[in-house]
Amino acid sequence: GFREPEEKDNMGTLSRRNREFDLILFGATGNAGRAMVEYLSKCPEATSWAIAGRNKSKLEALKEKYDDGSCAVVVADCKD
Repeated sequence: GFREPEEKDNMGTLSRRNREFDLILFGATGNAGRAMVEYLSKCPEATSWAIAGRNKSKLEALKEKYDDGSCAVVVADCKD
């Protein structure tokens, strides 16, 4: 499962408590990404996650197919 990190790690990175999502799955509309979305949609520990990619309509369709209400959509390019 997920573990709760310290307030800041040794690199000064913000802890999970200060982040909007525990996980952002970039490339969610590809073959491997779709498999991960299906898995995460059934995983009770995945309470704060998002799917990300360039095409908002594909992401929204994927969210509609698998989401139980815990998934968000982030439109982004790897250059962002």
